[in-house]
Amino acid sequence: MADIQIDKQLCDGCGDCVKACPMEIFLLKEEKATAINVETCMDCELCEVGCPNLAIKVTG
Repeated sequence: MADIQIDKQLCDGCGDCVKACPMEIFLLKEEKATAINVETCMDCELCEVGCPNLAIKVTG
C-alpha cells in the first residue's frame, strides 16, 4: 500500500492533486489537500507530479 505524505505548509489548496488522481483519493479540507481512501492508491504518482508546490510525496 502506498504512503502519501502531504506537506501542509507547502500545500496552497490549488486542487491540482484532486484533478490529477484517477482514484479520487484527494479532497480539499480547510483549503488543504487531504488523502482519503489511501488503500485504493495505484502508486501512479500523478498527484506528486501534478503538484506545483511539491507538497505531495508518494512512497510505497
